[in-house]
Amino acid sequence: MKKALADVSIRDIMTREVHTVDQDLSLKEIAETHFSRYKHGGFPVVKDSQLLGLITLQDVRKTPREKWQETK
Repeated sequence: MKKALADVSIRDIMTREVHTVDQDLSLKEIAETHFSRYKHGGFPVVKDSQLLGLITLQDVRKTPREKWQETK
């Protein structure tokens, strides 16, 4: 792995535009607007430009789908 990435610069592989999730969105909204659209494994959760945490695709998958609408 180290050899394969030896000539790769971080700027070449990083996400330049960071998509964040508002803390008030439901899991259903996040799944529909973020995970299906951007294909990232996780998104920073923010409120008023303050980082609160990170939501991952695994977090969404752990929650039963019937609870997605009510879960924030």
